[in-house]
Amino acid sequence: MQAKALVALAIGRIVWGVLALVSPRLNTRLAGVAERATPEVHYLIRVFGSRATVLGIGYLTSTGATRRKWQRLALGVDICDTVAGLGHLRRGDVPRRSAGLLTAITGTYALIGAKAVLADRAASSAEPVTEATD
Repeated sequence: MQAKALVALAIGRIVWGVLALVSPRLNTRLAGVAERATPEVHYLIRVFGSRATVLGIGYLTSTGATRRKWQRLALGVDICDTVAGLGHLRRGDVPRRSAGLLTAITGTYALIGAKAVLADRAASSAEPVTEATD
């Protein structure tokens, strides 16, 4: 179940990321910040888009320990994005609807990712330890 959820998150990253790269104006409209979108904002949206796309592709094209590393990197990004969103919600310097929506999305990604990391740790600690023989 968690593997399917993580694949869905990776696909979501790629879809949103490619959308940000191809059409930053549409991206800002969907996020509810189109009225504040300057060329600089569109550039930053593309930066976000490349990051999201690479995280998704990295996860989907890897296996084993490398895949777990990509998942943890994505979790770190999701936590940072969620904390930043919470800060904007607290300060009220971004339209509340936009900040709330984006923080809810990144927070959901972070929760699913954290749950997967915890499950992975629990599974690895439950594995029997075998001693090497000389």
